[in-house]
Amino acid sequence: MRFPKEVAAELERREVANTSNLVRRLQGLRPYPIRVPLHRPCEREILRDVARYESFLAGWERLGHQRLIEYVEVSYKGGTYGKRVPDCLVLGSLEDLLLMVQPALAAQVRETLGRIGELAATLGLADPGPLYPLYRMLEPSALGAGEFSDLKLLLPQLSPGMGRGLYLRALPLEGIDTKYVEGHEKLIYGVLRAAGWIPDSAPNLGGYLGITPKPSGFVYLRRLDPALASPYALAKVSVDDLARQEPPGRRLLVVENEQSGFAIGSYPQSTVIFGCGNDLAWARNAWMGNKERILYWGDLDSWGFFMLAQFRASCAQCGARVDSVMMDLALLQMPEHQARLVRDNVAQPAIDEGSLTEGELAALHYLMERPDGRNRLEQEKISGRVIEQRLDMLLL
Repeated sequence: MRFPKEVAAELERREVANTSNLVRRLQGLRPYPIRVPLHRPCEREILRDVARYESFLAGWERLGHQRLIEYVEVSYKGGTYGKRVPDCLVLGSLEDLLLMVQPALAAQVRETLGRIGELAATLGLADPGPLYPLYRMLEPSALGAGEFSDLKLLLPQLSPGMGRGLYLRALPLEGIDTKYVEGHEKLIYGVLRAAGWIPDSAPNLGGYLGITPKPSGFVYLRRLDPALASPYALAKVSVDDLARQEPPGRRLLVVENEQSGFAIGSYPQSTVIFGCGNDLAWARNAWMGNKERILYWGDLDSWGFFMLAQFRASCAQCGARVDSVMMDLALLQMPEHQARLVRDNVAQPAIDEGSLTEGELAALHYLMERPDGRNRLEQEKISGRVIEQRLDMLLL
């Protein structure tokens, strides 16, 4: 026997609180009616607990929506009462379903569907169906009333290429700030894609509007030779600018971490780029081939050698050669560095060992195969005396 509260809780959990299932119902992919068997009892069950059976009958008889219940006529051999017994709950529509869940949840569903209808009207859609997959993003708990009003105000103002040559914050909008666009970019893009305004060729909102992407990352650039023609001894530049503009000097040193970049002294015709981590796509630019010497210095761990291999492979595309510095077995085996090795539990990346030299591979394998598990030496822990000696040999 299944009681009204039990059935209602299951419907709420499975059909309404489960947004994926609800959206599929809205799209017709999970069609109505929903039939829920109520497991009417046999006579033996009734006789075992007559009070429970009577409670079962009374519970369904008290349900305010009797049209949703299918009854059957039953005659039990022993004369047990049961001529008209509830057999199945049948829900033929969304409104029927909402009658069985908590009023507050039903109200939220109706409000969200109302919003979808309003957006469809704003976008000129005769059918709101394409917007149903955005249900979760349009729920009142996810998007406040003011934010929803702003969305309706914004959408008619957007058009292809309207931001050409501009950053997002410079978009010409009336009655709404561009910070809203930045904060709701995923929703705005989803709505416009669903409405058919954005083609597949525009993979994001910025591409549709034609705006100039905000720089995704920055690196430090230090001039190591005061004689080089550059207005700044130290600057922080976007990787986009770095891709377009060659740093001064015939020699380039690339350093993984920030603090190590500040520890380097003066060297003729040399510039150091540091703090770039794994953001190394700029290395594919043709100006890399103009450098007579390019050095890379990273942490001595699996990720440091992974980035060295990536950097070297990128530079090779424009014919530039990369040598590593302070990433060798001899440095690792110095007594002063042995004591500074630590265990790194970060998952190891898949390293292209074909982009590493024999000496670099020897250092990598030494770290990975240490029985004590201490597989990392950070740049910052390398002796300053050793740093100076190694760079002097290569850059003086």
